[in-house]
Amino acid sequence: IPPSLRSDLNLEEDLIEEVIRFFGYQKIPTDQPISNKILPDITPPILYLIESAKNALIDLSYDEILSWPLIKKTNLIKAPYLSSETQAINTQNNINDRYPILRQSLISSLLKQKKRYQKLKIQTRGFFEIGKIFYEKEGRYLENYSLAIYQQNRKKLKKDVQAFLYDLQVKQAKIEPIKKDDGY
Repeated sequence: IPPSLRSDLNLEEDLIEEVIRFFGYQKIPTDQPISNKILPDITPPILYLIESAKNALIDLSYDEILSWPLIKKTNLIKAPYLSSETQAINTQNNINDRYPILRQSLISSLLKQKKRYQKLKIQTRGFFEIGKIFYEKEGRYLENYSLAIYQQNRKKLKKDVQAFLYDLQVKQAKIEPIKKDDGY
C-alpha cells in the first residue's frame, strides 16, 4: 500500500517505476540485452498476404493508390459479392460532413483515380488498391479487406490477374470482370 501522499501510485507498474527512479535510471545497464528470448511473430497472416499481393501487382507495373474509407453518398457502390441484406454504415461525429458513409467497395476509389488521371492528362496506367470495406449485416458491423484492380485493356488485365494469382500460388480461381451494365 503506497503512502497517502502518493495517490498517483495505482498500479504495480507505478510502484516499479518509483523503485527504479529511487534506485537511479542511470544505474540500469544499457549495454546488455534485456533477454535473449526470441519473441514469437504476432503479425496477423493477412498482413503478409497483403504485402505479397502489393509486391506482385507492383512487379506487374501497377501503381498502388490509397483512398479514404469515408465517401460521399453519391459515391456509394456496393461490392458485387456482398449480399442484398448488407447495408451501408453511416458514421456519426465524423470529421467531414461531406463524407458520412464508410465504403462498401473500392470501385468508387478506382473510378475517382481514373477521372483524376484523365483530368490531369496523365496516361492511364493500371492501378490497384487494397483496403477495408465496411457494411452492416443482420445488426452486426463487419469489415473485410478487399482488392480492386483497374486496367483499361481487358486482355492485359486478364493476363495480369492470372500472373498475379500464380505469383500468390492460388491454384483455382474464377475470374469474372465487372461489366459496364453492372453500373460501374
